[in-house]
Amino acid sequence: MKKILCLLLLLALALSLGACGARDLPPVMEYGGLRLDGEVYSYWLSCYRAQFAYQETAENRARLAELTDLNIQKTLVAAATFDSYGLQLDTAARDIINAAMASLVENNGGTRETLEQAAAAYGIGYDGLRLAITYEQKAQALFNYLFGANGAYAVTDEECEAYYQSTYVRVQMIYIPYVDFVLNEDGDRIWDQASGQYLYTEKTGTALLDQQGKAQAVRDALVNCYTQKEFAALMEQYNEDPAAKSYPSGYYFSSEVDYNDYIPALTEVALTLAPDERAEVKTAYGVHFLLALPCDEGAYAREESADFFDGFAERLSRRLYEGLIEKSLPGVTVYREEKSKYRYEDAVPNFDLYW
Repeated sequence: MKKILCLLLLLALALSLGACGARDLPPVMEYGGLRLDGEVYSYWLSCYRAQFAYQETAENRARLAELTDLNIQKTLVAAATFDSYGLQLDTAARDIINAAMASLVENNGGTRETLEQAAAAYGIGYDGLRLAITYEQKAQALFNYLFGANGAYAVTDEECEAYYQSTYVRVQMIYIPYVDFVLNEDGDRIWDQASGQYLYTEKTGTALLDQQGKAQAVRDALVNCYTQKEFAALMEQYNEDPAAKSYPSGYYFSSEVDYNDYIPALTEVALTLAPDERAEVKTAYGVHFLLALPCDEGAYAREESADFFDGFAERLSRRLYEGLIEKSLPGVTVYREEKSKYRYEDAVPNFDLYW
């Protein structure tokens, strides 16, 4: 906590130096001397409206509008903070901006004039587009400066553990398959991207009845199963999950990870369980009996559990970064009369003018 407060004080001191707005247009909002004009604001409204298009309803439109405005304010705060540190975009970031503008021109008629015409539908022009992309690059560069390799903010073990404990669940599982998986030459199951499932053939006849009998035996035994040790004994007797030996501590699932390439029905239930709670989940592959366990300390750093923690450090850094930016949001000045000219519900969803 002391380190966060010190970094916030450093941010505040840097912002006291001020930053200059890029254009002489009426501002919609301002932070640390950096002004966000209506063109860029309008463009971002259109981008977010496209992003949210498939989940937007009349009932949630106001909430999505608030979320959009919040995200725009965060980008402004990040860009202004980047400027206030006296930082400069590196060659790679400038190349990204130039390549983005070249791509926008190429995809919209081939000239600056034709891009201007296309961009007008979203309330912005060529210079505004470059400015919007520059702000976005500055926000990313600030993240890199704070949390990248050798960044100003060194994530602590305590922060790692707190994040792990607050976002992950740990489960052990007894799996009774009702299918035979199709295996590749290495003996691994084959994932079919088109169907979003592992390839398999269904068990039938006596083979299926045998598996259903095993599942019922586990179901009956669990009535009088009260401890992890008892569950482990049932695992030893009945579990047919070939991956279990690779993960003796169990499986770890995070509320912040998309598991659509695994078994969503299984992970969705697992994420609802508190320690010592159990659940039975039926999927296309059979029956899964779950027992939730307390998250054991430091699992995110152990090699045996590494498969479950891909992107852990990046997600934690993003959360810490977002927290620092959010603490600065009260300092944003909103020019409400000017802002009222640009409404989320009036924005044309921007599906084609992305960089």
